[in-house]
Amino acid sequence: MTTDPAPAESSSTQVRPADGPSDQASPHTPDVAGHWIAIVAVPPGEDAEVVAAHLWQAGALGLRDRGRELEAWFERGPDGSDPTEAVPGIGTDVAWRFEPTVDHLEAWRRSATPVAAGLIDIVPHHHAGVHDTAPGRHRILLDPGQAFGSGHHATTAGCLDAMADADLAGRSVLDVGTGTGVLAMAAVLQGGDPVVGVDTDPEAVSVAGRNAADNDLHLDLRVGSVSDVDGHWDVVLANLLTHTLVALAGDLHAATAPGGLLIASGVGTPRAGTVADALATAGYVDVDVRTHGDWVVLIARRPRDGTDGTG
Repeated sequence: MTTDPAPAESSSTQVRPADGPSDQASPHTPDVAGHWIAIVAVPPGEDAEVVAAHLWQAGALGLRDRGRELEAWFERGPDGSDPTEAVPGIGTDVAWRFEPTVDHLEAWRRSATPVAAGLIDIVPHHHAGVHDTAPGRHRILLDPGQAFGSGHHATTAGCLDAMADADLAGRSVLDVGTGTGVLAMAAVLQGGDPVVGVDTDPEAVSVAGRNAADNDLHLDLRVGSVSDVDGHWDVVLANLLTHTLVALAGDLHAATAPGGLLIASGVGTPRAGTVADALATAGYVDVDVRTHGDWVVLIARRPRDGTDGTG
């Protein structure tokens, strides 16, 4: 499970329709994509709303209220003029700076390094030509941030560790909430057969399919949830969220073959007991809770028929 980074923002930001300022370029605008930002001190005795109105009129693309200061974004200088010139009505206490456009998500992806978990090395594409995978290990090319689960989060890494202990060779595997498909791909590489991945998000299924093709793997991927798949599975993988695991505990148990395993994660340490209780109530036994930083992986077994009263 990965979480794409987003800058924290506590102050309010307003964005107006992009009718935009004049197309005339400022003589001081750098020849790169970006925005001019004006930090405007609201003059004593002046209403910030009045100053904001002047900034909107001058072509601001957005405003952030910082108390007695306003921050305004401009595509270029106000009305195409030199951005060092004061905007009428806002006073003279204005500081300008140019901020180039930065793709923060792409920069974060490019900073990602390979992750080793279980028997799998998760390798970002920009490391593909320089990363050596040791004998006995498997490589999956995958960039973080594509969908839920990329190996760069403790929950996915914890599931991969548990899968390495499970000896998947020749065992049927169902990956519920497949996301990027990383767990399903790992199951195939470790000999799981058959392996099916399901997700209620059609886009995630598409992403997983592309990732599998990128790794020269074939995955049986379907849009849906655990209740949409027939049969029993030797190993059921469920890297979901706490409330989803609790809600699906009965369906996960029904899909697990007698004597089979559930490997579940997406659960923060404080809520491990909640999920463990739900799994036990559904009929699982031998619930093992393994801690991975602030997260846990739960490994549980469905008893063979007739030993737990659930069939």
